[in-house]
Amino acid sequence: VLAFAEAKLYHANFASGSSPSSNLNQNDWKYFNQRGKIVFGRDSDEDEAETGNENDEGRNGIEDGGEEGKSKNHRFWFRLLDKESDRVIWLFEIPDAEGGFEYRMDKPFFHAFSGRSRMWGFVFDNDEEGSVFGKVVQSHIGGKPETQNRTRRPLPNTNTRGSRVSRSMISLPEISSFVHVSHIGFDKYGFFEWSEGIDPAWIEVLGELEG
Repeated sequence: VLAFAEAKLYHANFASGSSPSSNLNQNDWKYFNQRGKIVFGRDSDEDEAETGNENDEGRNGIEDGGEEGKSKNHRFWFRLLDKESDRVIWLFEIPDAEGGFEYRMDKPFFHAFSGRSRMWGFVFDNDEEGSVFGKVVQSHIGGKPETQNRTRRPLPNTNTRGSRVSRSMISLPEISSFVHVSHIGFDKYGFFEWSEGIDPAWIEVLGELEG
C-alpha cells in the first residue's frame, strides 16, 4: 500500500468525438453509489500469480487497464474498501503510463482518470488528504499536476442593491487632513463673493445669476 484516503467514487461517459479525458464538465459526472477508503498500491509478479487473473470489467466491481498495459515487474491498482467491513468493493488495475494512462488532479478534492469504457473520478472528503494522495500516485505513474487557478474560491457577491448604509460605515475625517480650498458665499449687501482660486467657469455662472 502506497497511499489511502476517504473518498466517493464517480464515473462519466467518454466525451463524444473527443479524447476520453477532455470536454467533461461537472454535470457529466454521476455518483457510482460507492464510498469508503480508496487505496493506491502495487503487486509484485508473485502476488499476481497467487491472486489469479481478474480482468473482467463489471465482475466484483473490477475494471482492468488491459494486459498490454501492465508493468513487467509489478502492477499498480486502486482499491475501494468498505468503511465498515474493509472489504474490497471496487478495483481498478492501472496500465503503464506508456499505454496512455493519465491521472489528473483537476482540484485538490477531485481527481480523474480514464478506464476502458468510461471515466472514473475520486471526490475526497478532505482536500489535503486528496492532494497528498494524488501526488503519491503521480510520483509513481505520472499524470497531470494540480492546476492552481482551478482552486480559486468564488468571489463574494458585489451586488449592493437594497443594502442600507449605516452610520458605522462612515468614518470622520482626520482633523489634520482638512484643507479649506475655496469659498463661495454672499457679502453683507447680498451679492455673491468668492475667494481666490475659484474656477473661472464658476465665476461666469455666478455673474449670470446676479445679472
